[in-house]
Amino acid sequence: MADQIAIATVVAIQGRAFARSENGEIRQLEIGDIVYRGDTILTGERDFVELATADGLRLAIDENQEVYMSEELLSEALIVLMKVHFLLPPLIALSKP
Repeated sequence: MADQIAIATVVAIQGRAFARSENGEIRQLEIGDIVYRGDTILTGERDFVELATADGLRLAIDENQEVYMSEELLSEALIVLMKVHFLLPPLIALSKP
């Protein structure tokens, strides 16, 4: 595991969630576990997991999902978050009477 790059930490779980490594090994996730680049996060029916990156980005993975963890995924999530952050205040201002 020394050459694996940590991407996020599990901060919340409802039900059960698993991580499948690039070599196919599956482990059940628990709060505080590290998720590595190349892991695929698996959730089943009524399962949910929330991850946090070192820079504070939160990623919620809903039920019945398979999400491949990569820097690109986190970069795209950060771009969406930034767009919401910059667009929301003008939209709120426009909606006020």
